[in-house]
Amino acid sequence: MCLGIFTCLWGIQSQRDTVSEGKNSFAALYYHFLQAHFPDLRYLNLGINGLTTAKLAFLLNQRYLRALVKEASIITLTIGSADLLTLGRAVLARQQVNTASFFAGIEINLEAIGWQIRTLNPVAPVKIANIYNPLPAGPFTPYLLPAQNAIDRLNGCLLHGSNQFSFIVVPVNQCLNGLERLVIGPDHLHLNLLGQQIIAEQFAYA
Repeated sequence: MCLGIFTCLWGIQSQRDTVSEGKNSFAALYYHFLQAHFPDLRYLNLGINGLTTAKLAFLLNQRYLRALVKEASIITLTIGSADLLTLGRAVLARQQVNTASFFAGIEINLEAIGWQIRTLNPVAPVKIANIYNPLPAGPFTPYLLPAQNAIDRLNGCLLHGSNQFSFIVVPVNQCLNGLERLVIGPDHLHLNLLGQQIIAEQFAYA
């Protein structure tokens, strides 16, 4: 029996903010793809919309979640976009932000997440999405370059942390590049059903 632990958040939400729910959610679509290879698979979707790296590191101290991670055969993470939203809001509000300290904090959080997962479960495949840039698809293109710079820095943090703990990085940004107008929903930030299907398939076969 395989147990999939899906810790999902902003990075692959739908425009309805239902990453954790529904038959067309990322988790449900991903589960469907996995069942083709693991017919006995069952899964627990622990997705929390808007979860930051700091909050996930904290949640991994909870006994219930630690028990699930310890038993899991597949662990899936989509983390980091909520952190970028926090940064973006601060910048738009003209607040002073120390970006070096901000990304250093994310690296610390990712190291804590990786250490906790690998301490509990040293063998399960852990798949983690990198971050895509939705801004080419809509009215936020004036912010495209600074957003891409921040995304690149965060993806660097994700890659570094993944290498430390033998996580599999799913190249979400690459598979969506050039398809933004097809896969981004009407809010110009979140994935529509097609986008979620693409990402679910990428995760299943990574």
